[in-house]
Amino acid sequence: MPAKWKKNAEPQHLFAYINKSRHVDENDQVRLKGFTIDYCRPALSAMIEVSDKITDDDRHEIFNSTLWNRITSGDLEPNTFLEEFDKQYRSHLGIPKKRYQLRTSISMYPEISIPKMKEAGCVFVWQRGSARLEKERKRVIGNRDEACDFDDSLYTPVRVFVQARTVHKAMHDGLEALDYIRGLLNVATVPPIRITKAGTSRPANTFVLGPNHTIHNNRGACETDMFWYDTQYRSMLSSYKDTPAWTKVIEYVLRLRKKVIRNSKSKQIIRAVVGYCRALDEWDHTSAFIQLWSVLELLTGSPRQYDVVVRRALFCYKDLDHNKQMLEHLRDVRNRYVHRRESSVEMQSNMFMLADYVRTLIRFYIFHGNRFERLQDIHELMDTPKEAGALNKKAAMIDFTRRYRRV
Repeated sequence: MPAKWKKNAEPQHLFAYINKSRHVDENDQVRLKGFTIDYCRPALSAMIEVSDKITDDDRHEIFNSTLWNRITSGDLEPNTFLEEFDKQYRSHLGIPKKRYQLRTSISMYPEISIPKMKEAGCVFVWQRGSARLEKERKRVIGNRDEACDFDDSLYTPVRVFVQARTVHKAMHDGLEALDYIRGLLNVATVPPIRITKAGTSRPANTFVLGPNHTIHNNRGACETDMFWYDTQYRSMLSSYKDTPAWTKVIEYVLRLRKKVIRNSKSKQIIRAVVGYCRALDEWDHTSAFIQLWSVLELLTGSPRQYDVVVRRALFCYKDLDHNKQMLEHLRDVRNRYVHRRESSVEMQSNMFMLADYVRTLIRFYIFHGNRFERLQDIHELMDTPKEAGALNKKAAMIDFTRRYRRV
């Protein structure tokens, strides 16, 4: 899809504002006065519509290059800007894909046995790389200030082989696929409720990633001296031990993956599983709660219609009265924080409760989503009466209609 301006976008007004601050100094160098470009750049970038084949980082580089080229040429107007942006964008899509290795780690003891997996074109190998790769990783991370203080040897090493055009895309796709597998692991192992003291919150997930990630080529050399790290990281979390339950956990995960692969709603399921996983990666429980609510809205197909969210989320439960009160409470907690920034002292408990409702809906989609042709059919099912009397009455009316119309 070629790049285009979004509907109702009027970039010419921002371009005119930038042009007013443009001047040429005594050395014939183009300069901009003040912070005009910093104010206008985010809004201008958001006005352009492209496909999702590039990451935000790659898009950001293309946009900045185009913007500065147009400013220096003195020809900053919508048509010429979009032409150059689209040219660079298409050039980017023409870059041949390479095979990269994403090297990170996951919170399991290294002795745990986990099978080799393939997901979304990525191959997962749960062991260290070559001596060269590990040496390169250590060199890049080194003692840099931004590197997280972390003992990599206590987690299971992970290498994700991924085909991509740039290191940014390799990191994006590798982590996306890994977070999906990790999300299934976390769905399969209900997080233990840990009530901690104020100021000592930690992620609820059983399986979290190590904080430092590096990108390597197929021979193990680092493709860039840049590495990615968890900006929220505070301290090392405990590793999952190899227990008798592990065999059942991995068997269940493989069963879930097989169900999702055969499910016509796989895209929605994967998006929900990744969202669930990343929400419970949060060290801040309020942030985790808000992200979980977004996943609940996704699964109920009812963004910003909170009475519909509650009604549809109730579908999976027999005890309607109890669960309705709980969901109404969680809805009120969400609204108080979003609209008035009132955070509950019980946010940790609220987060675990909401996670349970999200996890139940994810499992419903995985095991029953394939019964329905459209997502709307699932949402309509969730809207059916929950009480036995009302459900029987509706069933009788449908049965009468079928007999009357002889269908």
